[in-house]
Amino acid sequence: MNTTHKFLVFILFALMVQSCDKIEMPYKESGGNQDGTATKKVLLEDYTGHLCPNCPTAGKKALDLQELYDGKLIVMSVHAGYFATPLGSPFNADYRCEAGNTWDEFFGISNAGNPNGMINRQNTGGNYIIGDGLWPTIVSEIIDVDAVATIKITPAYNASNRKLDIELTSKLLSALEGNYKVQVCLIEDSIIGAQKNSDPAIGGAVILDFVHRHVFRKAVNTAWGTDMVAGGGQAIANTEYTDNFSITLNSAYNESHCSIIAWIYNADDYSIIQVEEKKIQ
Repeated sequence: MNTTHKFLVFILFALMVQSCDKIEMPYKESGGNQDGTATKKVLLEDYTGHLCPNCPTAGKKALDLQELYDGKLIVMSVHAGYFATPLGSPFNADYRCEAGNTWDEFFGISNAGNPNGMINRQNTGGNYIIGDGLWPTIVSEIIDVDAVATIKITPAYNASNRKLDIELTSKLLSALEGNYKVQVCLIEDSIIGAQKNSDPAIGGAVILDFVHRHVFRKAVNTAWGTDMVAGGGQAIANTEYTDNFSITLNSAYNESHCSIIAWIYNADDYSIIQVEEKKIQ
């Protein structure tokens, strides 16, 4: 075989290998979550307050879990109950909101003590509340299950008038029994403020410049959301349902740190089947 023939054979072999590599690449259906794939995501609600000395440790645990699961775990910090009430300086900030107070009272979280939380609002033996010591175990048990629904969040923010328009597209990937709703929330990250603390590894007994992460600011469509199917009724598998919402951002919020968290939940037992997060800009 002369040199020219050897070169042509080499080129042909290379093209065949490249073609095989493309065929063997895993195929993922588009039209799912933000990256176009149907990935199951989990919501960890951390109920907290600036007067709660044990809450910074729980908050760090939530952040560590979020980093461990690399985009599959979404965290929302809900300031509610006694430990979240404004006090004299330096604890005069108020991070509470109406929906957070409603959930806290309904699920009885701060009455059980803080730090506590919920994971996908799962009900175990009539109890939704999960102490931070169990967060790693519970998250690990459900984080890798197959997705049964998808959500796409499309925000449009106008900085001149601080108007935020949100288009939400939700879809069930298979037929599911139950009445499903969509919940849309606004959070703000990295708010600097005072915090009581009991963990020397984090700081002193009072941290004046504590960074409050993913703080729940507002329920865009009320505390209990909106029917996935307008007017109620059974959602049809593989059918996209679109909702549109508009709010005006509070002048005190830093729009660069604001995101939308949205989830689909079963209104019969409040369990969350899918959740997504998207920065507003």
